[in-house]
Amino acid sequence: MKLQYDDSEIDAFVWKFISASNSSEDFRLYLKQFAAPAHKDEATLKIKALTDDASGGQLFFAEAIRELEKLAQSGNVQAQFHLAKAYSIGSGIEKDTDQTLRWYQLAALQGDIRSKHNLAMMYLYGDGAAKDLPKARGLLESTAGMGSPESKCYFGMMNVRGDGGEKNVMYGMEMLANAYEDGVAEAAYFLGRILLDGYDVMANNDEGMNWLRRAATMGDLDAQLELGKRLRAGRGCTLNPHQAVEWFLEAAEQGSAEAQSYLGVMYLEAEGVPKDGAESVRWLKCASEKGDPIAQYNLGLVFVRGKEAPKNFAEAVKWFRRAAEGGFAVAQHRMAEISHFGWYDVPKDMDAALAWYNKAARQGEPEAQLGLGIYLSGCEAPADREAAFKWIRLSSIQGNPRATAILGDFYRRGLTAQPDNKKAMELYKKSAMAGCSLGQAYLGQAYLFGEIIEPDYSEAAHWISMAAEQGEARSAYLIGIMFLRGYGVERDAKAAMEWFKTAADRGEVIAKHHIGLLYYAGDGIDRNIDEAEKWINEAADEGCGEAREWLSKHTAKSTQESECA
Repeated sequence: MKLQYDDSEIDAFVWKFISASNSSEDFRLYLKQFAAPAHKDEATLKIKALTDDASGGQLFFAEAIRELEKLAQSGNVQAQFHLAKAYSIGSGIEKDTDQTLRWYQLAALQGDIRSKHNLAMMYLYGDGAAKDLPKARGLLESTAGMGSPESKCYFGMMNVRGDGGEKNVMYGMEMLANAYEDGVAEAAYFLGRILLDGYDVMANNDEGMNWLRRAATMGDLDAQLELGKRLRAGRGCTLNPHQAVEWFLEAAEQGSAEAQSYLGVMYLEAEGVPKDGAESVRWLKCASEKGDPIAQYNLGLVFVRGKEAPKNFAEAVKWFRRAAEGGFAVAQHRMAEISHFGWYDVPKDMDAALAWYNKAARQGEPEAQLGLGIYLSGCEAPADREAAFKWIRLSSIQGNPRATAILGDFYRRGLTAQPDNKKAMELYKKSAMAGCSLGQAYLGQAYLFGEIIEPDYSEAAHWISMAAEQGEARSAYLIGIMFLRGYGVERDAKAAMEWFKTAADRGEVIAKHHIGLLYYAGDGIDRNIDEAEKWINEAADEGCGEAREWLSKHTAKSTQESECA
């Protein structure tokens, strides 16, 4: 049975100060301060009727709290409790954890149950006081024995986990059940999680879900959110996105940014509800404005896509940046790419790109680890190449098949140690079998050139074709090489040129060099020295070593011929 607390004296004391106020904020603070306010209906009507600035900024609630402090100093235990609460939530007074602790301690010394419970919570979470689990457990045991349902709930969980004392799961669950019977929804949520997770008990998904539903039906936000996530994923229950939406809506209406973020995605992807772009944007904005980084990132994607809302790159970058600054690794990687490649009309900035790559990579984001590794691999210093190997390897370990392919190329080329052809082939095959187009291209290349394994044009054609079907730029270049050199096919310089141009259009730099060579030689095409130099210079400017070497030799030759003349 829930304990009844007599707040009538303090309620009347505060109401005397604010009853004639013309500020709706006074009445909001009043409703926030008291669990069962005596003037609830009247305060609610006042809020509806008044505007926040009607009193010219004067708040009578603050005056009430100043006078309440005098009452607390005289030893009035109820005044001490409410003063501590006001300091805790910043109600009519600036938040102050030291003052919160002081007044709860004074009220607790006089045996006030709520003050002892709140003091225990401060010690339990280290919120405003040094974390002290034994002290928290002792206070909760005392107030649970005095009949506090909330204390029974948390004392039960401390027993289940063994926090601050002996672990006793069965006794803890008994205390949680008692708290639930006394009306504490959170106790039902805890029981549900214990049974679903099999926390030192036999896991029971059906009964665990039943407890979550009991808690959610009683309004417990954590339970509503957990139910939504489990029903959406089919984790511990039958997949039911429609019910997931219902529980997310319940939690969202209570202000949960995480639930609002889920709703934004589900309306966007038509999960459990008809697709509704406007509703998706509405929920994503609600969550984003509350600081949810995943919602901020998804809202950025919406503005990039330009379907659910007008395309707006400035807005997209704003929300990507906020998500990144909020610590979301995927958004940090996106900001790294934006700065690296100059996406969305943002100027290129390699210093900013490296900073974002590092932040995301250190959080374990595999694509950022790969991006950072690729950038460092192009640096001259041995330490940078070693760091590149480390980051690419970490990305590969996490199952990124593209990183695995590039790691294989590191071993082939001996970039950090002696070349290891066997290891390179092992990694190429692993990446290719995972469906990675780059791994397939590298594996095909190995069979094509026969540098690290016996050449096999049939195997080469198989893997290179698979990569080409996925649009891999290097595969188009390799097919061009097959036609140019007659590897497994009849030599056809014209076909080679077409494939090289396809590869160049997809960003394969070395293909530009070969286009230039064909123009220079007039192989399969009319000779055109100007066109040849244009393509080779472009390849050299983009970092192609072969193109730079060719230009160096031909520039030297031209200079010698000029001097002879």
